[in-house]
This record gives sequence, C-alpha cells and structure tokens, in this order.
Amino acid sequence: MRLEKVTGPECPKCGCSDSVVIRSEVRWGKAQDRRRCQNCSSTWSAPAAEDLDDQVDAKQHQAVVYHVMRCPSCSGTRVLVTHTERPIRYHRCQDCRHRFKSVER
Repeated sequence: MRLEKVTGPECPKCGCSDSVVIRSEVRWGKAQDRRRCQNCSSTWSAPAAEDLDDQVDAKQHQAVVYHVMRCPSCSGTRVLVTHTERPIRYHRCQDCRHRFKSVER
C-alpha cells in the first residue's frame, strides 16, 4: 500500500488537502490563490500562502496522510471523489466508471 503526504487548505468539495495553486492574483488589496484539487479537480479561491500563515491556525498546516483508493471492480488507482458527506465519501473509477462509497475513519 502506498501512502502520500499532502499539505494545503481543505478542498470544499471532497475535503482532502491535496491541492495546487494554478493562479495567484490580488483582489481588493488581498493576495488570493486559485487552487485546483488533485483528487476531484474542483477549483476555488483561497487566501495566498503568506496570508494563510497569519489567518489559519496550525492545525491546517499539518500534513495529512491518506491511503490511495483502489476501485473494487478493476483494482485501478484512478479513482476520483465525486461527493462527500462526512464520514462517507462517494467515488468513481476513471477506468471502468464503477461508482462506490467509502467510510472515513
């Protein structure tokens, strides 16, 4: 089993912390980063990293370790989170289009 360590603000759609900055800009005098989630591909705006240090507590800066999800049908690893209602996450395999859910522990 492979584990990945990720950091970043939590995705509003799937809840993971695996996001990358795709664009940085200044709006109303505040630095904003446009982010894309590597897990579900949603995009959102968040305070820039230097502003984030001042505004967010240390809890969100901790690394998050998660298991790479495998499709129960084809055992593929190209699995996207389509929806989250904690503690349940709904997934779809990009290879075989199988839909399934998992429970966060």
